[in-house]
Amino acid sequence: MFFLCGYSIKAAPFITGAVLAFLGWTLYWTGLNLTGASLGATLGTALGWGAAMLFQRHDLLLPSIIACALLGALVGVFLARTIHKIFFFLTGCVFGVAVGVAAAQYLRKMGYVQAGHLAADVGIKAACGLAGGFLMLFLHGYIVMIATSAVGTLLMVYSIGSQNYTLLIPFIFLSALIFQIALVRLRGKRFLSRGKDDDCCSRFGVGRFGSD
Repeated sequence: MFFLCGYSIKAAPFITGAVLAFLGWTLYWTGLNLTGASLGATLGTALGWGAAMLFQRHDLLLPSIIACALLGALVGVFLARTIHKIFFFLTGCVFGVAVGVAAAQYLRKMGYVQAGHLAADVGIKAACGLAGGFLMLFLHGYIVMIATSAVGTLLMVYSIGSQNYTLLIPFIFLSALIFQIALVRLRGKRFLSRGKDDDCCSRFGVGRFGSD
């Protein structure tokens, strides 16, 4: 516990909440890729060792393990990102279908759709489901940022122990969310500018001066 501006602050939840609120997306995406790479590399190592033992090529044991581990890490990252996208798409489809059910009931009530018209009913639900899935997939980064900012804000407010929650919660939440969005966009701009620099250097046959 430490004191700041007259408030007694619990260190552990405050630090955890601050990291989660301001670096939530970075931690999530890095953890997702590292998890996929670790699992893929582990499985690849086992497959490389097993292949070398199966064909009794002890001289190729180390190269086989390294090659399979690297390939497994790449495949693991790809699968982790794919599962992430599928999860968000299916979640969006579920919410979209729920909205479609409500929309179909409303349209039937208003007389725009006849009762028992199966094709229209299914079409509305399917359209809303697909729209929800693609919308969730398009906004997946912002959704993670909002969720991590909210959870981190609650941890920080809990650690501070202030009674002025009305102003403190929206201030921390909006500050954290804006910081995360700005950080991601800054990295995106640096990535794009780096690509343009590499393209220009390759055209004129010169190397890049300095590195990030």
